[in-house]
Amino acid sequence: GPYGHESPYYLTYKHLVLVAGGIGISPFLAILSDIIHRLKEGKPCMPQNVVIVWAIKKSDELPLLSMLNMGSADPVVLDALNLEIQIYVTRESEPKSEEGKVLGAVTSCTYDPSLKRSAMSSLVGTGDNMWVGIYVITSTIGFVTLLGLLDIFYINPKGIDIWWYKGFLLVLSMVASVIIFGGAVAALWHLWELRMLATEKYDCNSKHSNRLPDKVTVREQKDSSEFLLSSSIICYGFRPDIKETFKTLSDRWGAVDVGVLVCGPRSLRSSVAKEIRSHSLRRRHISPIFHFNSLSFDL
Repeated sequence: GPYGHESPYYLTYKHLVLVAGGIGISPFLAILSDIIHRLKEGKPCMPQNVVIVWAIKKSDELPLLSMLNMGSADPVVLDALNLEIQIYVTRESEPKSEEGKVLGAVTSCTYDPSLKRSAMSSLVGTGDNMWVGIYVITSTIGFVTLLGLLDIFYINPKGIDIWWYKGFLLVLSMVASVIIFGGAVAALWHLWELRMLATEKYDCNSKHSNRLPDKVTVREQKDSSEFLLSSSIICYGFRPDIKETFKTLSDRWGAVDVGVLVCGPRSLRSSVAKEIRSHSLRRRHISPIFHFNSLSFDL
């Protein structure tokens, strides 16, 4: 089972972020059950906003969430808890047809690898033939232009005929064309990439604008069963962007204390802890304070 602090410390936060990897969702199911039970019984309970970020390899693990069937729960109790669940199936590119029966009504987003755009390199860039062509053509035109200007305004008027000096001016024109003309194209290319990425990043959460990389398509599933996960979001072919998640929550919640509980592989715990440290260093007075807590779960 879960091993951690013996006191229910998650009850001390009004805002909770539960980050799980694989089977690490199990202790969080117990935490959610406890929170909902306390709300139903009228016991003291601080959490009002709970965000779950769950990364799994394959959709075979999704039935674990069926234990949270809250069809018999009081709707007033459920309304008192603002629950948001983001599920990332990292090794599958699209949902299976039967998964709608497991989770009820969910929003799913799938990754289209044919629309993936390669990021430009730090020097020139790769992955877009149009911009590569523009870069080469512009640099060539700039080289010819600079060479012609040197010939008209410097070489001929000065009567320069030393071959090595002409070669030096040739190389200098070539380098200048790459830096000046090619650099301008590279800068425009970078701005274009940023604009296109901002356009194509899909709002996986239609209510709270949590962005995802690259192009996605949306598929709505509807079911009559009343699961607590009816507003869950399942993203296929993606890994959770912890930095973007914290940024979105910072903009949404403002200057509050947020309890972050992580249960999963060491790499997941390390990445979340690193992002919290980074957030703390650049935190503004209107930003939340994220409190890191780690859970271990063994079968």
